[in-house]
Amino acid sequence: MRHRSVLLTCVAATILTLLGCAPAATSPADSQGWVVPEIEEDAPPIDPSFALPADSYRLSDEQRAVMGEAQERLLVACAAEFGVDMQFIGDYVRKPDNSGYYWGGLYGTMTEEHANSHGYLAAPTGPWKTSSGFTLSSPIKFAAYTSDEVGPRNQLLQVVALGPETQTTIPTADQVAVPRDGNGSEVPPGGCAGIVERQIGVPLDTSLDDDLFQLMMLSRAQSRVAQAESEWISCMTRATGETFAAVSEAWVQGARPETAVADVQCTQESRWPDFFYPVLADYQQQMIQKEPERFEGALATEQKRFEALMRGGAHG
Repeated sequence: MRHRSVLLTCVAATILTLLGCAPAATSPADSQGWVVPEIEEDAPPIDPSFALPADSYRLSDEQRAVMGEAQERLLVACAAEFGVDMQFIGDYVRKPDNSGYYWGGLYGTMTEEHANSHGYLAAPTGPWKTSSGFTLSSPIKFAAYTSDEVGPRNQLLQVVALGPETQTTIPTADQVAVPRDGNGSEVPPGGCAGIVERQIGVPLDTSLDDDLFQLMMLSRAQSRVAQAESEWISCMTRATGETFAAVSEAWVQGARPETAVADVQCTQESRWPDFFYPVLADYQQQMIQKEPERFEGALATEQKRFEALMRGGAHG
C-alpha cells in the first residue's frame, strides 16, 4: 500500500524549498551580517546523537508525537462530521504501512548495515521521517492517508482535508460532490485542516523553520563543506556511474539499496557531515544570539499549542 501526501498546512515540503506562511523576519540566505564559520580539517566524526542549538527551542520528539496524535484525532473527528471515514499522516504520526517512510536519523549518519538491508527506507522499528535529505519535521504537517494515487476517493479526501478549492483546476466532470455535515453545511474553504487549526487556536511561526532551512543552505556554501560535497559527488559518480548534483539527491532513489550503500561509503570518504553540522551549529547560534526572543517565543508557543491539544483543542 502506498500513501499520497497532501499538505494540509504551510510547512517544509521539499529538499530544496521551504514554503512559509509568513515573510521571514530575517534573511539567513544573505551572507551579509553573518560570520562565516571556520572548520578544522581534522574535525572529529559527527556523532549520530549530535544536537543543534535550535533543538533546545522546540518540544521533544516524544511530545511532538503526543501532540500529533491529538491533532490527528481532531482531523479524523472533523472528517466524520462530513460523513467521511479517513485517516491522516503526520511528521510525528506513523502508520502501520512502512513503505512510505525514510530512515530518520541525523542526515548523513546512516550506517552501511541499514543501507544494505533497507536502502534509504525506514526499518519497521527505529528512526523514521516522511522524507529525507535536508528537511525539517514539523508538528503541524499532516496529509490525507490513502493508497489511491488518483481517482474519486483520493479527490474526496483532498476536498475534506483541504477544502473544495482543491478542485478548481480539475475538469467539472472529474469533480466530486462536496460533502455536507449533519446541518447541511458543505466542507468550508481550507477543509478540516482549517477547521482544526481554528479549533486549536495556537498557530506556530512557520517562518522560523523557513529561516533555519535557509541556514542549512548557507552552511552548504561554506568553502570546506562545499568541497566535501564536491568530493561526495565525484565519489558517487565513480561508485554508481550516475551523476548527482548534490548530496541531497541520492535518497530519491530509495528503492535501490546499492545507491544507499554507495552513499554511505562516499559520505564516509568525503566526511561532509563532519564539516556541515559544526558550521550549521555555528550559524544557528549566531541566529539565536541575534533574535533570542524569537526562539524563546517559538518554544513558548509550541508549549501553548501542546497544552491546547491536551485539552482537546479548545484554546482558552
